Amino acid sequence: MYAHYNFGDGIGRYIINGFQNDLFVDAGGIDTVESSGGNIGITFDVNDKDTINFVYGFFENDDPNKSNGIDELTSFHAGYWNNRGAGLSLGYEVIVGEAEYADGSDGDNTRFQFAVQKSF
Repeated sequence: MYAHYNFGDGIGRYIINGFQNDLFVDAGGIDTVESSGGNIGITFDVNDKDTINFVYGFFENDDPNKSNGIDELTSFHAGYWNNRGAGLSLGYEVIVGEAEYADGSDGDNTRFQFAVQKSF
């Protein structure tokens, strides 16, 4: 099991890939935007060849100007890895996410991913 949490002023773009403002300029000068985010996950070895994992993540950005990007984001990830032997592994993941944007709109997204890993 693992978890992490980040909180601070001006760190939003570093938590979630630059999709929101870290600071703004107003009549009082330059102010930073408070952001927080984190995740919690667990990994299970089913047997010598199979591994499954589950992760829940979240992000919140408190931009008082609501000028850009994401206000809130949540996601759930479920993955499966299979070690096929001879250094070959196959991975599958489904991600379900929901976002609330600074302009008041919202959206959701479901993605499926597949990976092939060869170790030499």
